[in-house]
Amino acid sequence: YSYIFAMGLAYLLFLFLSTLIFFYKQLVEKLRMLKTIPTFHFIAFGTIFIIFILPQIFMFITYETKLISLHKVSDIVVSDDYKLMYQVGKFPRAVLELISPRWWITLFTKSYVPAYHILELCVGPIPFPFLVIALFSLRRSVWCIAVSGILIGLLANQLFPCKLLYYLPVIRYVRNGTFFGQFILFTLVVLSGIGFNLVTKNNSKHYRKAFNITATFLLFLSLFMLLFSGYFYYEFNNYN
Repeated sequence: YSYIFAMGLAYLLFLFLSTLIFFYKQLVEKLRMLKTIPTFHFIAFGTIFIIFILPQIFMFITYETKLISLHKVSDIVVSDDYKLMYQVGKFPRAVLELISPRWWITLFTKSYVPAYHILELCVGPIPFPFLVIALFSLRRSVWCIAVSGILIGLLANQLFPCKLLYYLPVIRYVRNGTFFGQFILFTLVVLSGIGFNLVTKNNSKHYRKAFNITATFLLFLSLFMLLFSGYFYYEFNNYN
């Protein structure tokens, strides 16, 4: 799907912005090194890139007047003569998926809630302690990736200032904007991988203490949700 291509570009844009914030000097030095690259390499890369995105360009030109944002419509029906009928409406959304109760339940317990498509590729409880370790390290590379994830979260929920990207010619036609949540999960996995690397290569008592505290918190939170599941939006079943 062409919108997946646009989603990838949006994530790379946020990653570039966060890199610009945390590694400004290093990035400027790398950009200056571009002058040393032969012109032929730029021509070859540009040609390959244009060929790669031609299908998206042709699809955009062909269907520009027929494109709709599916996450903004409801009651979609295809008539007998293959016309698309729908209602445009607003749906209740969480301020940010990161504070959605069901999202956190899935992150901690690996429970799957079919009503929330963002949970289809949940990461489960294991990365959480290592995620805390990575953020606890206060490394610029870690916070650079974390900021990219936060920006994607703002874009997925159409919050300012990231929602301004939806006004761009291509990004505004992105369908299923909540699928940006998969990039958030991707960010969490990368950060937890860095945290795991820190724990295995650094015999620091601070890292071990942080890991033990977060793992204990995770255990008690899971037990709490199991005992008081009736107070949440849904009951736990055997599959959960």
